[in-house]
Amino acid sequence: MPANEELRLIAKIVDTGELRPVIDAVITLDNFATPEGYTAFEYIWRYFHDRQTSGNVPTRELFETRHPTLEIPPTDRLTLEAVIKEFKNYYVTERLQILGDEIADYAADDPDRVLRTMLTEVSELTRIRRITRDVVLADGMKQAASDYQARKDASGMPGIPYPWEA
Repeated sequence: MPANEELRLIAKIVDTGELRPVIDAVITLDNFATPEGYTAFEYIWRYFHDRQTSGNVPTRELFETRHPTLEIPPTDRLTLEAVIKEFKNYYVTERLQILGDEIADYAADDPDRVLRTMLTEVSELTRIRRITRDVVLADGMKQAASDYQARKDASGMPGIPYPWEA
């Protein structure tokens, strides 16, 4: 996936200060193919889940200070929801192109493998493209595991924060 789609999402997150709609759209680190996009999203994710900055997103200035070599796109008029939609469209398109290449490479040698791969991949891509408020159990488990790990590492905080030490 070209960095521009990934970095457009990163820019929109830091410009709007909102990460919750991205989390609700089930966009995770796994959706970032470039090292720049992965590193940038991981920084925002950790900042959002850190004990001292829980629920906050770094500002564009803070982000650019922490990632001086990364050029994110300038502020634009698209909404976060529109950027999320474009990000997901592009991600699915890229995965479909990879699937097409795999079909071409293995169809004659191992058609059963191709069919299994196609079924799995198409099912996953259909789930990603679905725009719904339904909760998929597998996604909930990934989020629960991530939340557990953040709390175990003492970087995430459940409940309402309070000003004194626990």
